[in-house]
Amino acid sequence: MARWGGRLNLFRMCGKFTQMMSWREVVEFSNLTKATEGDEPEAATPMRFASVIHLDSQGQRKATRMRWGFQKKDSSDPKARPEFIHARAETVDKRPTFRDAFLNRRGILVVATFNEGPQLPNGKTEQHVIAPNDQLPLSIAVIWNREPFGEDALYTFVMMTVAANRLIGTITNRMPMMIQPDEDLVP
Repeated sequence: MARWGGRLNLFRMCGKFTQMMSWREVVEFSNLTKATEGDEPEAATPMRFASVIHLDSQGQRKATRMRWGFQKKDSSDPKARPEFIHARAETVDKRPTFRDAFLNRRGILVVATFNEGPQLPNGKTEQHVIAPNDQLPLSIAVIWNREPFGEDALYTFVMMTVAANRLIGTITNRMPMMIQPDEDLVP
């Protein structure tokens, strides 16, 4: 087991995260005033839903259930596999796919764990679960979209990623962009 800044544990187990705290705990942690979501912890992989904290049209914090992964621009099927699940922080403001969301729709994904790992020759990924030693929540920077499908809308998000730190760099070259408690990435 390796340590990341004295706060994270690295376990064998990529491409998923766990929201392993009740919604009430997330609300308390993030100072949200209104909890509207369920109270059950859950694990998420691409195409699954998770609660994302963001600002509403009046500038108030709110949480919305969003599906992990941006749809293809021409997709007419809300159940189609997403084209993107990550956006590189170094280029998110330049890429047309992400630019508008980065400028206008940032959010925070509060998690208990996240997975990383190298891709194996057979195409699968060797998975490692990253968990904080202190069991406090981790905050990951995301950008989000509201994708119209007829009269309905699908809210989707992608994680922003950065170059891996020393610990994560032992297994892969990218990792989620972590928000420190004193940072506020929501515009």
